[in-house]
Amino acid sequence: MQESVLRSKFNQSKLENFVTKFEKYFRKYEKGIMKSIEKYSGFTWKRKLIKVWIVESYNVSVPDPLLLNCYNYKKDFTLFELIHMLTLNLFLDNDVHQLFTKNINHEAVAYLITKKVSENFFTKRKMNKLCEKAEFDGFRKYIWEKVQEFEKIWDLNNKPLKKWIKESS
Repeated sequence: MQESVLRSKFNQSKLENFVTKFEKYFRKYEKGIMKSIEKYSGFTWKRKLIKVWIVESYNVSVPDPLLLNCYNYKKDFTLFELIHMLTLNLFLDNDVHQLFTKNINHEAVAYLITKKVSENFFTKRKMNKLCEKAEFDGFRKYIWEKVQEFEKIWDLNNKPLKKWIKESS
């Protein structure tokens, strides 16, 4: 009944097993991820705890409340998307969306930061695969084209988002 109503392929034991393994996997990188998001964004975390609900769904992840799709139990892509959702969470906490102009797409900037943070944990080859996978529809493909444009004009290593936005306005 649940499957036909919710159109979910939900498997409780499989999801619980994945959550347990993913939590251990994330803990290895957690501090580095959180510090890197702050570094590249130029903003600080307002909350000490961010609850993450991992779900098995056909829908994309949502930053607040943070509902993280387990993406067919692929831990690397799930981590990549968690970094993205955490980046968007930091944007929300700091009202960063108010700082963006029409020319600066917040989703593309969040993915640029996601990509930069992820480079600390994945090989270049793995990063290319994760970025390709994140382009799963027309809108996301457009976002990744914007990411590539930003990479050409903005050195995130030397200028965090907060400073870049101030100079761009």
